[in-house]
Amino acid sequence: MNEIKKDRLYILKFVLFSIFFVISVFGLCKLWSYLRKDEATFSQNVGAKPKYTVVIDAGHGGRDGGATALSALPEKDLNLYIALAVRDYLSAAGIDVVMTRTEDIMLTDNNGGTNKNQDLRARRKIAESTENAVFVSIHMNSFPIEKYYGLQVYYSDNNEKSRELAQSIQNAANETLCQGSTRKIKNAGESIYLLDELSCPSILIECGFLSNAEEAKKLNSLEYRNAMAFLIATVIAERFGIQQATL
Repeated sequence: MNEIKKDRLYILKFVLFSIFFVISVFGLCKLWSYLRKDEATFSQNVGAKPKYTVVIDAGHGGRDGGATALSALPEKDLNLYIALAVRDYLSAAGIDVVMTRTEDIMLTDNNGGTNKNQDLRARRKIAESTENAVFVSIHMNSFPIEKYYGLQVYYSDNNEKSRELAQSIQNAANETLCQGSTRKIKNAGESIYLLDELSCPSILIECGFLSNAEEAKKLNSLEYRNAMAFLIATVIAERFGIQQATL
C-alpha cells in the first residue's frame, strides 16, 4: 500500500514538474517574443523622431537697431536678451541650440559687406547647415497706433510643423502673458525673407509692440522678458524636445 502511495506521489510530482516546465518554456518564449517586438518598436520610434536642434535668431543687431518707439531699449537688445534666455532654458532641458548671433553685431555671408541682405543670407545659411533644424526668430513689433499690443507669431508655409508651433506659442501667450489679446498667427508668405526661404519648421515671433507704452514698459523689465523666454522655450520643448519611445 505504501509502495502504491509512493508511486502515485512520484507520478504526481512528475506531472506537476512537466506542467511547470511546459509553462515556463512557453512563458519564456512569450517573454522573448515580447521583448523582441518592443525592441523593434523602440527602434522604429527612435528612428521616426529625430533629435531636433533649435536655431534661435535674435533679430537685427549692430548698425541695424530695429524698432525703438516708446521703449528705453532698442529692439536689437531686447531680441538678443530674450533669444539668449530661450537658449538657456532649452539647453537646461537637454535640447541642442544654435544661435545666429550672441552679441550686438550684423552678420555677413562671407561675400563681403555687412548690409541687411548679407545679414539675412548669413542667418539663412546657419539654419540650412543645421541638421533637423527648427528656426525661431525673435523680434519686436511696432505700429503707428499705440493701442495695439500682444505677442504675434508668423509661420512659414514650407513646413506643416511651422503652423503647429506658431499656434501653440500664440495660444500660450494669449492665455497667460498677453491676456485679453486676440492676436492670431499669420502666414508669412513672401513678406518675411527667412521664413520664405527655409524648408525646416520656421517661425518669427513678434514678442510685443514697442509702440504701446504699457507693453514697452513690460518688455524693458527683466522679469517680463524672462517670463516671455520661458513661455517660448516651454512650448518648443514640448513639441521638439527629446522624445521617449512608447513601449
